[in-house]
Amino acid sequence: MKLQTKKVFFVGLAFLIICMFWQVYDNVISKMLINTFGLNQTWSGIVMALDNVFALFLLPIFGALSDKTKTKYGKRTPYIFIGTIVAAIFLVGVSLFDNMQMSKLEEANVGYVVTVNNNLKDENNEYHYLLEGKTEEEINDIFDYHYGDYWYQSTLTDEQIDELLGNNIKENVKKYFSFVDISIPEGEFKENYIQNYLSPKDKERFSEIISMTPEERYKLEFSENLGLLDKVLGKEPTIVATRVHQEEIDALNEVLIETLCDIYKEDLGTLKMLLKEVGVRQFFTVKENATQVRGAVAWEYTKGNIGYLIGFLGILLLVLIAMATFRTPAVSLMPDVVIKPLRSKANAIINLMGTVGGIISLLIMSFLAKDYHSYMLLFIIIGLLMIILLVIFLFTVDENKLVEERIAQEKEFAIEEVEEVATENIEEMPKDVRKSFYLIIASIILWFMAYNAATTKFSVYAGDVLNMGYSIPLLVANATALICYIPIGMIASKVGRKKTILAGIIILFTAFFLGSIATESTKVLIYFTMGLAGIGWATINVNSYPMVVEMSKNSNVGKYTGYYYTASMFAQIITPIISGLFMDLCGTMRVLFPYSVFFCVCAFITMSLVKHGDSKPIAVKSVEAFDVDD
Repeated sequence: MKLQTKKVFFVGLAFLIICMFWQVYDNVISKMLINTFGLNQTWSGIVMALDNVFALFLLPIFGALSDKTKTKYGKRTPYIFIGTIVAAIFLVGVSLFDNMQMSKLEEANVGYVVTVNNNLKDENNEYHYLLEGKTEEEINDIFDYHYGDYWYQSTLTDEQIDELLGNNIKENVKKYFSFVDISIPEGEFKENYIQNYLSPKDKERFSEIISMTPEERYKLEFSENLGLLDKVLGKEPTIVATRVHQEEIDALNEVLIETLCDIYKEDLGTLKMLLKEVGVRQFFTVKENATQVRGAVAWEYTKGNIGYLIGFLGILLLVLIAMATFRTPAVSLMPDVVIKPLRSKANAIINLMGTVGGIISLLIMSFLAKDYHSYMLLFIIIGLLMIILLVIFLFTVDENKLVEERIAQEKEFAIEEVEEVATENIEEMPKDVRKSFYLIIASIILWFMAYNAATTKFSVYAGDVLNMGYSIPLLVANATALICYIPIGMIASKVGRKKTILAGIIILFTAFFLGSIATESTKVLIYFTMGLAGIGWATINVNSYPMVVEMSKNSNVGKYTGYYYTASMFAQIITPIISGLFMDLCGTMRVLFPYSVFFCVCAFITMSLVKHGDSKPIAVKSVEAFDVDD
């Protein structure tokens, strides 16, 4: 018999919706938490783990509830319908609070600029094109003048001032403080502070700069930086300054620093107070550091205006609950309508659909997910797509009819007669079957700990350790998985699920080993790492879920789907914490891939001990036994 591919395709639309949502959630919500609300890595990580925490409890509950649900639309479809609608609507609400917070930050003139020109001279840098057409002298001028990732802010606490200045005050004042910027306090000091500390000769020398408003001086000083940033953001450069003005501003700043340090060398308290009022400009060579400091600025504002954050988290909570209500029912629908021997092939199509959903989101985000800009349009488009796909699902999937067709196939091929010993509860399983079930669950936890540690931290690892972008390697991983899903399902039907999974673990081990030895000079290995990881992960995913539900009965597929997701979510909750702890203890991110290698080895050991849950051959009726191919 053959698998009805078209039927599984439309059933897989529900999983496509889920994966499309989570791709956006994983990549954008963390940016909102850090960039817009200023949460640090620890707290943003805790918030990002909430979906897995909720899933740990809610997925089994809604899986079991859907098992017992009976409606004219089926037992899974009502959950998919309600959950998708609610999640899509509240997803837009999440972006609304983010947008309001961002607008308030702009109104409050929270001063910062984070550029994206790390190693811009490197031809492999994605923004290298911005230097095309410039002469070598022009490029050198750009990089000689304050050109690098940086953050700029006007208000610091006393503790931050002390930390910046340290012991070598005069040298650090030159490094961090600018006296000709836009962020001059209101009042008399705003107009007169420069003149108060300049000699008549210096006033005459810098008369042109002094006569400008602070805003005009700021635009001149940062013109080239703002010009590059505007290009990166797709805008026209705001202003073009001459080198003469920039040199005058540098010279004026130098004179003011020397004068102030000399005047207040015996009164550091007054000097620090003055510096705190005037403003601070701090430069970073690592973009991650600049982003962290910028987040700290946003957090200072958030603490005084906590309402938007509370609203954001409240709506986000509703979105996560809505997604949890239909995730297990959506996944359980496939085994509801497909007989057991064909579930690996069917699961390959379901996973393929999920990967397509992830790719759709990645492509949309590449155009609309811009840092420090509103994500509202992105979320509206994703929400609309979720509803459109839901409508297609509802018109093409008649759940009750498909279940009846599966029951008829089971009778025709006597599937129940050769079924694995299936029970309502794990405790009722024979001892050897129960042991295999626990080993499969342990294996799921271990390979999720390996894979999710690598993928969760990969965007940071790629930039900080390998000095490369992360989007293309992730697309490579998705592309290789997409290509392999169908062949893997066919292979598993021939050689068995267990052997196929063990091969997938070996492939995943190889991928992470290559990642372990990749350096900035051999970062090409990362493309092989992610390509192989996509293949290995697809090989495991296609077969692991069917092995779990192989031990279920048709009446409790949702419950066993819940067991599967409980194991995977548990791993996804703890692996970012444990891997992060190892990186902090070792002082480097380079332990990331060795960490994943270790858990691949553990997963191989536990999986090799599994004796049950593999696919069973289809029983052949006595008359059909004499059938031969023409």
